[in-house]
Amino acid sequence: MFARTVKTKSVDEIILPLPSVYSKTTTFKKFRGLRYYKAISEGAVLSETPSDGFGELSVVHCKEHDRPELVPTANLKTDLHHWYDIGKHPKFSIVTALLEAKQTFDEIQLI
Repeated sequence: MFARTVKTKSVDEIILPLPSVYSKTTTFKKFRGLRYYKAISEGAVLSETPSDGFGELSVVHCKEHDRPELVPTANLKTDLHHWYDIGKHPKFSIVTALLEAKQTFDEIQLI
């Protein structure tokens, strides 16, 4: 396994407090097809089992703010990576814009 480490003074330094919005999570659902994109557009997609690809977090360097940012991996891979790829901090969800434009599942998959 290849990994990177960061030296910290205590375990408290690696615990990132989340805003209270994370206490308002929905029940577990299967997200397939267009329902997956609707879930991405509504906010963070989380899971208790990272092996399914949800619930993992990725560290991304935001060039616009010159800082690392912690982003849910499912949102990053599906939606937000476009912003980071061009060196910008995400301004809005691209998937949300496509859903509002009545794009189909097949059309959204092309992004």
